[in-house]
Amino acid sequence: TTSWQKDGYLFFFFQAEDGIRDFCLSRGLGDVYKRQVLGIIKYLMKSFPNDEILYEKTLAYLKGIMDKSKNWLVFSQALLNRSYSEYPKWKTKERSVIQIQTLIDQFNDVEPITYERYRYFYCLDYPNKVEMQKILADKYMAMGCLLSACELFQRLGMLEECVECLAKSGQKERATNIAKEGQKTEETPKLLCLLGELTSDPSYFTKAWESSNHRYGRAQRSLGRYHFFKKEFQESINAFETSLKINAYNPDVWFTLGCAYLKTPDYLNAVRCFSQVVSIDETQGEAWANLSASFHFQGKTQEAYLTLEQAVKHCENNWKMWENLLMFSYQNEKYGKFIECAQTLILMDRKDSVPRQVVQKVLQVFLIHLKKIEDFNSFKKAEFYERRVNAFLGVVAVSYTHLTLPTIYSVQISVVAVSLKKK
Repeated sequence: TTSWQKDGYLFFFFQAEDGIRDFCLSRGLGDVYKRQVLGIIKYLMKSFPNDEILYEKTLAYLKGIMDKSKNWLVFSQALLNRSYSEYPKWKTKERSVIQIQTLIDQFNDVEPITYERYRYFYCLDYPNKVEMQKILADKYMAMGCLLSACELFQRLGMLEECVECLAKSGQKERATNIAKEGQKTEETPKLLCLLGELTSDPSYFTKAWESSNHRYGRAQRSLGRYHFFKKEFQESINAFETSLKINAYNPDVWFTLGCAYLKTPDYLNAVRCFSQVVSIDETQGEAWANLSASFHFQGKTQEAYLTLEQAVKHCENNWKMWENLLMFSYQNEKYGKFIECAQTLILMDRKDSVPRQVVQKVLQVFLIHLKKIEDFNSFKKAEFYERRVNAFLGVVAVSYTHLTLPTIYSVQISVVAVSLKKK
């Protein structure tokens, strides 16, 4: 068999084990070829995790491997890889987990014999029973089946994960008791942090930080969150800054640190933190909004307007952001954007957020601009005003009955006049 990868696509050329090309008559691919394909799939899954297109591609190859498969280990490895590929999709997630449980149960089967099971042991990276149970517990935890995951973790002696599952499921008292029992045998930094979060005792975070020789960043992150919710912002800032020296690629910490700087207030450092968040993940609409607020408090209205424009792209249903953008667009004389914000707020049933007098003034501004359009070169600009006004006038006429009708009618007549001129 030969294979290569080009432009993200994986190509295979196989030869049947007996040389017969007829699928019904042939014994299919030999174990040598199947092991090679399974090895390549394992490599690709580790190199490109969470790639949905890759998962779809591998399902086709795995189906070919499982057809007429004779070896126990090769078939089991193919089933496990298929479970990995099916797990990200909600329709097949449950089937994937059941398949892993079945693979765990088959370890107790009498057949096949040990020689057959270990025949290709060094060719395939097939997990043992304990590792398989841990994989299943992680899948349960990710799905939200916390008690099932807790039971498996407890059976495997993984107390930290067990405590984490119980804490997330709301059984804090039971989680605290298990954590304190585990503390008697082995006091790990993670277990101490979990105890601190369960008991709201910051001394556990400090103890975890010291026991790790100042290398466990979660201890400082947990300490920072504790001080932040206690409104002790300076202590929270110190803890977060220390944790970021260990791991700077953490957008949640940068975001909370930026919020702490806003509360201080230290707007320059707030801008630095929120800029880090959007540089890591540009879809963070809340970070864009807070970055806009940081610029606004510094009197930088242009920067505040531009960053808030990015915020509403990712948080289209947040009326507060649209309300702030309405104000910034008016301050920066962006009347086209003002009309868009006003229309969006009215459609969100937030017309009280739109100042009535400002709407009438903006319509008068449009009227002045439309009356100035006389030559053919201005028609392109007129088209912009025409689209904005036509989309907005219907909403305004219904929602703002207090506006003087001559203003609305004058704008409508001007729009019609511009359309006739273009024709």
